[in-house]
Amino acid sequence: MRHFSLITGGFFLLFSFSLSAAELKVHITGIDDVKVGNIMVGVYESEAAFLNDDGRIAQASVPVREAKAGLIMTQFDLQVGKTYAIAAYHDANGNEKLDTNFFGIPKEGYGFSNNARGTFGPPSFEKAAFELILEKNQFVSFYLSY
Repeated sequence: MRHFSLITGGFFLLFSFSLSAAELKVHITGIDDVKVGNIMVGVYESEAAFLNDDGRIAQASVPVREAKAGLIMTQFDLQVGKTYAIAAYHDANGNEKLDTNFFGIPKEGYGFSNNARGTFGPPSFEKAAFELILEKNQFVSFYLSY
């Protein structure tokens, strides 16, 4: 009977660890001096969901007027041990989308976790991905390109 209790206790310990959450702080630099609009931030957990509006598992909208020395900060409570990617853009005109020109080149600032860049278009989920580890103050920092 004692052996069964130890196994059961270990199972619950592992189970509770896999469901633990951590606070992820996101620092985005390079914010344009224009103090209008919002920085729109989306968190994704798979290649299939990456950059799809319906695929975000978390999101934030931070007014650009809150930027200090070109820096915006926000945070998310996410599950530990999972892989995530973050995308952000400066919605300067408030239409809640990244505006592009005739050729599809962004007219507003944008950026991705790991400062990932794509060759012709956005980077892949894999390039922007990072694993959230069990730490109280884990953070991701990247910049916006204009």
